[in-house]
Amino acid sequence: MVSPEKLVESLRGHGLRCRVGVLGVPVPLLGTESQIAAALGVELLDYRERLLASVPKNSQFVNVTVVSVFDDLERIANTATGESCVLISNFDLALGRLGTDERTTLWRTLMTAFPNRTRAVVLCVPLHEDCAFAFPDLDLRRMWRDSERYANWPDGRGDGQEPC
Repeated sequence: MVSPEKLVESLRGHGLRCRVGVLGVPVPLLGTESQIAAALGVELLDYRERLLASVPKNSQFVNVTVVSVFDDLERIANTATGESCVLISNFDLALGRLGTDERTTLWRTLMTAFPNRTRAVVLCVPLHEDCAFAFPDLDLRRMWRDSERYANWPDGRGDGQEPC
């Protein structure tokens, strides 16, 4: 598996057509994404804040669909200001609102059909034992891992265990 630093380096280069990566963050380290972004030298965007800002006045719910997530990622990835790479924390909030088929569509499209964006994007997902929440099936997880576009943030234990 690729290291987080190598993931960012690869995404910043222009050798990849689709410059999207995934960073698995151990559950005990959730909330430290600002330190992770600083360590990687990338911009941080909190997706929770972005979702809340998108709620229409007098509305009680956030309408999250696979189309709205793609549209939002398109805007983020094509922003010409800021760093060349952005780490998106709390992306699991959007994933949690999507069904299994929609998550599968999202991940497959981001892997192969989200080309030529201005900025690279790294999506943070919680690192659970089997990664089933973020990636609905084993082939999808394997595709991201084998493409070296998936990395785990170290949990500091140093035991080398990599659940995904």
